[in-house]
Amino acid sequence: MINEELNQIQNSSLIVSFNANGSINSVFDKKYSRETIKSEFEANTLTVYTNVGDAWDFPHDYKELYSTIPKLQSYTYLIDGPEVIRTNIFKVGNSSITQDIVLREGANRVDIRNKIDWKEPNTLLRASLPLSVSSKNLTCGIQFGYIERPSHNNTDWDMAKLEVCGQNYVDISQLDHGVALLSDYKFGFSSSLDTIEISLISSTTFPDVAGDIGLHEFTYSIYPHLGNHIEGQVIKEALELSRPLRVFSTENSIEKVFLSFIKSSESNIIIETIKKSEDGNGLIVRMYESEGRNAETIINFDKTYRSITETNLVERKIKDTELNVSEIIMNFTPFEIKTILLE
Repeated sequence: MINEELNQIQNSSLIVSFNANGSINSVFDKKYSRETIKSEFEANTLTVYTNVGDAWDFPHDYKELYSTIPKLQSYTYLIDGPEVIRTNIFKVGNSSITQDIVLREGANRVDIRNKIDWKEPNTLLRASLPLSVSSKNLTCGIQFGYIERPSHNNTDWDMAKLEVCGQNYVDISQLDHGVALLSDYKFGFSSSLDTIEISLISSTTFPDVAGDIGLHEFTYSIYPHLGNHIEGQVIKEALELSRPLRVFSTENSIEKVFLSFIKSSESNIIIETIKKSEDGNGLIVRMYESEGRNAETIINFDKTYRSITETNLVERKIKDTELNVSEIIMNFTPFEIKTILLE
């Protein structure tokens, strides 16, 4: 639904309101009657900072150096199937930024799809998200789990973590609710108790004289939720953003309506990798426990395998082989990674 008079888009879960400059004024959760954005602050504000240096770092005082705000040139509204979209077009220098702010029907997150043609050297483009929640810790996704990092500058060690890595998501949560910032390709974040910032472009000139100059396409999302990041299923939402379902057409008829090659009975066990074994004689499946708790899970396959064997990471067998089975029971400790060989 679109309300152009109020500069709003909404679906069954969220209402998103915009300011005259294109920033987000409000993300209101209709189900729980809760505001996501900090009162009297603007969210998804874009700022271009000076970034003279190398690609691995930027100065601690970057906010005190020269900066500029991209200017909104135009905006439009569109309903496309299950999606309601506001498109903002910004200009800064010789560069253009196109953002589609998208609400999909039934979804509880705001997707911000970016198409950027960047031509400004020695700059750092960041987006800021002031939130209605506050925490001294920022939860950051990593490859096989998550890690908590400080969201304050109480010590020199904390101050040194000016920007930290978050693979697919970072999250600030209180006991009752929280907000995650999800991302498919951009993993540099900073936080300060109730605000998250994400680095979008870093066009330094060393070691590459044209670092980040050119065309970029990526998406980041605002995801309000109940409880902490586990209760709010942040990991699931982040994976659905970064690994979307792909649909292919086929000329052949498909007899089965539903078919899953492999599935786990427990949602906290994530199947990370499926590949050929290094010796070429079977399939390797790698999975891990994602929430930091013990778990016993049943792994089901779509057919019976002659043998299923647990291996280590270099694919050497470490447990007895199970013969002629289509499912196995596996036990995981927190964040444990396990690998099995299918033959």
